[in-house]
Order: sequence, then structure tokens, then C-alpha cells
Amino acid sequence: MTSSPSSPKYVSAQLSSPIPVVLTIAGSDSSGGAGIQADMKTISALGGFGCVAITAVTAQNTRGVDGAQYMDPEFVAQQIQSVVDDYPIDAIKIGMVGRSSTAETITSTLKSLPFSVPVVWDPVMVASSGSSLVEGNSEVIDGFVELARSVDALTPNGRELVGLCDMVDVPVPDVLRKHLAKLVGEAPGQEKQKSGSVITEPDSNTTEERNSAVDEGSSATHEVGRDETSTAEEKSLTSAIAEAASSLAEALKTVIVVTGGPDNGFGDDGPQVTEVVADHGETVFLSHDRVDTTNTHGTGCTFSSALATYAARRAYEVEKDGLIGFDPTKNFAVDDWRAVVHDAATWTREALAAADTLDLAIGLHRNRDSNGTAEPAHIRGNAPLDHFWKYR
Repeated sequence: MTSSPSSPKYVSAQLSSPIPVVLTIAGSDSSGGAGIQADMKTISALGGFGCVAITAVTAQNTRGVDGAQYMDPEFVAQQIQSVVDDYPIDAIKIGMVGRSSTAETITSTLKSLPFSVPVVWDPVMVASSGSSLVEGNSEVIDGFVELARSVDALTPNGRELVGLCDMVDVPVPDVLRKHLAKLVGEAPGQEKQKSGSVITEPDSNTTEERNSAVDEGSSATHEVGRDETSTAEEKSLTSAIAEAASSLAEALKTVIVVTGGPDNGFGDDGPQVTEVVADHGETVFLSHDRVDTTNTHGTGCTFSSALATYAARRAYEVEKDGLIGFDPTKNFAVDDWRAVVHDAATWTREALAAADTLDLAIGLHRNRDSNGTAEPAHIRGNAPLDHFWKYR
């Protein structure tokens, strides 16, 4: 039965708390753990309503990316326009873009919107498996740079931070380059690649080769954690990340949130990871307990979607306080970004903490050991987070 405007059900809905509408512009993950699938789960779990504009469709699983088909840029723009013509958008999250032409189209479409809301871009150019998620190499850079300049917050990991710095000719401290080169197993002298090629690595030719690379990459990460880096070296690396983030924020005139985790130098094998928030000449560090799990598929997508959803709520609260209309240069200060980063990181950490349990539970027909106990569903891959841990 459909409720009429005068029905009790309709009136009740009118009195409830407003629901933030978040538009995610990203690629599709056929395995359901990352991309728009992770975005929609995150937005929904946080009480929001998600809309999508798909930039690419990928064939992938927890082991890597097998292929990708990119949407025509004009169709991406049409999807965005169809949504904003009908829904009151409160925040926008951008993920995998894939092509320079798509990045340019997204930039021009965002600039033409008759409203201003928080826009968060997770510059997804390499999947957690190491697979490239962009088409081409140095020729894609210009479109990405313009998009980076038009958003309110960027959430790169360590490799993406270095790549973005290279795109706009921002100096990167040698200690950071060397650390990241060690993580990805690059030979000395190969770690400095201009035009962002640090974050546009080619995919393995075969599934077998890619899976081997994933396994080796995991071992390399753990080896770095066992190096027992001295406190002085850790502080030097922390300073290097903060320096690069601050310089990039100044160059792009946007907030830079370097996400915590093994590949940015924080908490490789230690008790904590740290997000670095750089904005308006101020840099802050937000540390929290590290979750000991390898089931991290879709972590970046989840965090950035949570950030956009919390930013929408924060902007709404700012408006209620009398500052009508979202203006990131006036109404949304570094304290606001610090607060939403804290909230998004805290929630993502909870979803990470439940990932192992999810991997042991999903699937009615499962491999079991001699005692009848179910084995993990993804033995060779990295399983996804549990976005609905709170409701199970």
C-alpha cells in the first residue's frame, strides 16, 4: 500500500532525521568488495542514501583485476546529470576514474553544478593487489591534475601521494621514495618516475603471474615491519609524509588526507596507524590502533565513502549553526576535516576488525577441514571488509 502525504507513515518520515544523499562516481567491482559496491554498502551502513555514476566495469576478485571496460565520458556525465536533476545531493565521492578524458568530463560536470557540496576523491589508480586501474600512462596526467584541483579532499595512500606530487612537480623527500620503493620491491634508482607513473603500474599478464605478485607483495610488506626501524627513522619518515602532504595541499589548494596503513610508512607491523591531514598550512596526525588482518579488499573505497558521508553530515550541522551554504574555504575548516577523518577512520577500523569473521562465515557451501570447520573463503586473496558488522 502506497502512503499518501496525509498518512501517519508519511508524517512520521517527515519528522525523522534527514538522510544524507551521497553520489559516488566510481568503477564497479564484480567481486562486490571494492568500488561502487563498497561505496554503497558504506553509505547505507552509515545511514545515508547512495546514488551512482559508473566510470568503469571491472572483472576482478580478491586476488586482482582481470580486466576493465571504461564507460564513455559523456555517458558518465549523463549519469551524474540524471542523478543531480532529481536528488538533493549532500556530498560526492569519486573513486576510480580510469581515463584522462573521463577525469576532464567529471571536472567540467562538477563545475557546472548549481550547488556546492563536499567532494572527496580517492585517487584510485592502483588496486590493493597492485593492478593498474588507469588506461595509458603519462598521457592521463593532465586530466587527473585538473580533477585533483577541483575537489575538496584527496585521500591518497603512500604511493598515490608520491605520484600526485610528481604530477604537479612537488618535491618528495628521498626518505619517502626509498621507503615506498622498498615496499614495492623496486631496484635502486627506479623509484623516482615522473608524471605519476609510480601509481600507474602495469598489470601482470596472466592471473597466475598476478597472484604470485600479490603473494610476494604481502611478504615484502611483512619484511619491512620486521626490519625494526629505529625511532629516529620512523620520525623521519613521518616528517617526510607530512612535508609531502603539506606541499601537495598547498599546490592543489585542497585538503590532503594520507590514509593509514603499511604502504604509507605508518604501523607496518606496529600497534598503530596514522592518518595525516594537511590543509591551509596546518598538518595534524590522527593515530589509532592497527587492525591485524590481511582482509583489506576495498579499504580505501570504504574510508573515502565514509569520509564523504560524514562530511555531508558535518556540512549540514554547519548550515544549522547559521553558515548557510557549503563553502570549503570558509565554512569547513581543518578542524572539521579532522573530525570527519577521525569518524571515518574509526568506522572503517570497525569494518576491518570484522573482516576475518565475515570471511569465515560467508558461503553456504564451503570447504571444510577434517573436523568440519569452515576454512576462510578467500585463501589466496584479500577478503573484503564487513560493512554491516553492526547489524549482524
